[in-house]
Amino acid sequence: FRPVRHTAIFLTRPFTMAAAPAAAAPAVPGPVAIPFGQHVLAFCDAPAGQPPFGLLRAASQRKARAMELQQLGTITAAEYETQVRYEKDMEQHALGAAAAAPAWFGPAMAAVLAPIQAGQAALRAEVHNNHARAFNRETRGLPHQPLMPLHNAAHVAHAAFPASLEELSAFSVADCNAMLAFYGLPLVGNRDAKRQRLYLFVTVA
Repeated sequence: FRPVRHTAIFLTRPFTMAAAPAAAAPAVPGPVAIPFGQHVLAFCDAPAGQPPFGLLRAASQRKARAMELQQLGTITAAEYETQVRYEKDMEQHALGAAAAAPAWFGPAMAAVLAPIQAGQAALRAEVHNNHARAFNRETRGLPHQPLMPLHNAAHVAHAAFPASLEELSAFSVADCNAMLAFYGLPLVGNRDAKRQRLYLFVTVA
């Protein structure tokens, strides 16, 4: 057995360990649109020839996203306000485009808004009717006590709504039919059945 000889090797230059690369900072999302610098049509997802729909939808979406970014602290309140002003300008631009739109635009917009407006009217009518029925329930047993008129789905009261339960009890078949039809209630039954249906509608549901 012969011992192994080891030769020491020295570096002629000082050895330095390379520093580990710094971790990349997490990406911070910026505002959804650069105020006054982003081409708004890039956000338009409406069919060609119908820009107002897409512009208004895009502006609404960007405003909602900007609010989220402000709540997260990604953008400041001032940046959020700048974004909101930018979107208002875009909405005005969209409305201006709508004013110059072809003849089909008016009816199309009315068709879009009609169910929304009808739903809002029906909701207001429901709120009113709940209050009116609560008031009218207090008149049971008091035939001369005034009634609060109920509204139909269009948020309109019947022109010949009975002033009291006594007046309702005197309704003819024609009176009953007119009021039932106005409120979208069934017309079946004789006079007494129709008056009872109206009584329940006015005081209960």
